[in-house]
Amino acid sequence: MNTTATRTHTTAGILFLLTGIAHTIGQFAPSPLDPGSAAVEAAMKAHVIPHSSFTYWNIMTCWGALYGGMTFLFGALMLAVGHWTAHDVRGHRCTAITGCIAALLQGGVAVALATPPPAFFMFPAAALLAISAWAGRK
Repeated sequence: MNTTATRTHTTAGILFLLTGIAHTIGQFAPSPLDPGSAAVEAAMKAHVIPHSSFTYWNIMTCWGALYGGMTFLFGALMLAVGHWTAHDVRGHRCTAITGCIAALLQGGVAVALATPPPAFFMFPAAALLAISAWAGRK
């Protein structure tokens, strides 16, 4: 396997790990709220969803924790699979393309929803994985 393909795949996996870590830290780190945000947060914590026992705040916290955790685990999986497929060109290319699509999707959604920080990690990861898929072809 081409060392460029392996190194770019590994670097992209690390970017996924860093995104997951950064999101988890940001998710649970205390931050000062402006009065408008504090009111929205209080409303989300107070409003129980009909026919359930949870609030909108529970849902948003769960989604945030899941994004951080799943992105971290996807990065760990990419690192492991990248090494397992180092001598299997088709497997390597498949993981690189899948990771590239995932990174583009995450980056695109982040930009579309005006929350760009994940895009700072995901677009470079997508580019690295595209290079990995291209460089690893034989």
